[in-house]
Amino acid sequence: MFNHKAEGVHNLHTHWTTNKKLFKPDTNNWQDWRDNLANNLKRLGLAKTSFAIEMVRPMDAQIICIDRHMFKAFGWENVDKSCSPKQYRYFEDYWLELSSNAKVAPVVSRNLFWDQIQQQSSSMYWANYLLN
Repeated sequence: MFNHKAEGVHNLHTHWTTNKKLFKPDTNNWQDWRDNLANNLKRLGLAKTSFAIEMVRPMDAQIICIDRHMFKAFGWENVDKSCSPKQYRYFEDYWLELSSNAKVAPVVSRNLFWDQIQQQSSSMYWANYLLN
């Protein structure tokens, strides 16, 4: 698996240094931009590409990382098996609508959900080592 990930990171680095335009977000259609980015970043896929975007644009990104924990939230039974891009978009659209109705950034709502799964009352639990 480490070769798979190393190839993905190397591919990301290559594109980052040679094709900066690829990384400029299309804020009119976040999902299409992310999908195009994921298609160009071999070995990373939708979830990892989405996670990277979440980290860079947490307050305005209109996408979410759907990982095994989010799959569980959607009732996906085999969380070790990914879904099709069409199913990913369906789940993501559902979450985006929930977040919009609650007036919460999708990335923030996903992280709040993650905190609940981890039984944490604050999102700072994961960053405590940074404070020391």
